Amino acid sequence: MIFTIIQILEKQNQFPDIEKLMSDWLKRLSKVLLVTDKFTVPIKQGYKEAKELWKNDYCRILKRAIAIPILLFFCWVSFLILRIAISNDFGR
Repeated sequence: MIFTIIQILEKQNQFPDIEKLMSDWLKRLSKVLLVTDKFTVPIKQGYKEAKELWKNDYCRILKRAIAIPILLFFCWVSFLILRIAISNDFGR
């Protein structure tokens, strides 16, 4: 059926020009791509910035997570040293 419609259009010289259709399609596609680029570029930049901020926050939290146990360990050691010193003084 489609083939017969094409034949009829060809006979009547009303068949659309493929090159014109393709050029129109490419023009429309290029407009769409320009619009999507306008939206996707800021999204990608925002994603990179968010990823960088997350990385910085993660590093800061990791440094704190390492620093707090070390600080607690030194407080515990100094408490033990103080306790030993006090017990030796009172033992005399």
